[in-house]
Amino acid sequence: MEIMNWLQPSIEQGVLQAAQTSDAKNAEQIKEMNAIIARLREYVPSEMAADLITLDNLLSSCAFETADTSYRMGFQDGLRILSIK
Repeated sequence: MEIMNWLQPSIEQGVLQAAQTSDAKNAEQIKEMNAIIARLREYVPSEMAADLITLDNLLSSCAFETADTSYRMGFQDGLRILSIK
């Protein structure tokens, strides 16, 4: 699959664009989530404050992984469609 190696930078750019588009479309939800995390910081014991940061990072990571997986699956579907014709 030499062509896939050649296409990899373009695929990665597409993944990044998909993640950025998703973040833009979900800006209100992200803002609300950040506000909730900020409110929770007031009530969470200091020894657990790092857990809120970890939670925020995990949510961001999951969102990026979803964009990555979705983009790559769509790309593979497109390749399959092109190979049928």
